[in-house]
Formats: sequence, C-alpha cells, structure tokens
Amino acid sequence: MRPVKKTLLGVCATAMLACAGSKGNLRLDQLEYPASFSGYIYDEKQQPLRIGGGVKKVGEVTASKRVWAMLYGQAVLSDDSALIREFNDEMRKTGATGAVNLQLESSACLLNHFFILNILPFWPGCTVLELRGDAIVKGN
Repeated sequence: MRPVKKTLLGVCATAMLACAGSKGNLRLDQLEYPASFSGYIYDEKQQPLRIGGGVKKVGEVTASKRVWAMLYGQAVLSDDSALIREFNDEMRKTGATGAVNLQLESSACLLNHFFILNILPFWPGCTVLELRGDAIVKGN
C-alpha cells in the first residue's frame, strides 16, 4: 500500500474514534452548602478553616450521574442539575454544614466505544460524572 493511502486510512480511522460523547454544565451555585475544591473553607469572618483546625469531618459524600447527548454532543438529553441535587441530598443525610476536598471525575461510557456506530449523529453518547468530597461540621 502506498504511504499516501496508509496516511489517509489512518486519518479516517482516527476521526471515527472520538465522535460520540456528551456535555453538560456543572453549576456549583446550586449547592445548598458551602463547598471547596481545596482542603479549606472560610467562616463568617473570612478566616480559613480546615479539617482538624476548626471543622470536623463527619463523612464522605459521593454523587454520580450519567449525562447523555446526541448529534456529537450538541443535543443535550440530560438534566444538568441532577448531579448537584443528588449531592445536596447526600449532604443532608450526613447532617453536614459544608464540604471540602471536592473532586469531579468524568469518564466515558461503554456506549462511546462502538467505533463504527459512533460516527452517526443519532448515536447517543454518554459520560459518567462523579462528584465527591468530605462532609464537615464546625468544631474540632
């Protein structure tokens, strides 16, 4: 096979690998609790508090949702606020007043790896979003 044909074949194969997916908007202003992606949170006097230094960890909170889209991620089929609502519900169960050390993980679903079908615009794509953090209350 000529080098030009091999290159063209490689470009076409690569283009078909990553067409499926999804997108969403994570809005932390919908959280019902003060939260931080760092290990610190601020009190009413704007003083930093950390676990063992003003706040106590009461548990770990995790929320996970699948977001769906079609048309190469442009037609969103999921509710963006579902993940935050679930996180708020989990926080409520712990009795916490805030969260620190938040982490957001995004991973592709198995459905995104059907390499021939995912080039079709009506093939749905999905992403699993997981939000987790340490639930805290004031006090040592």
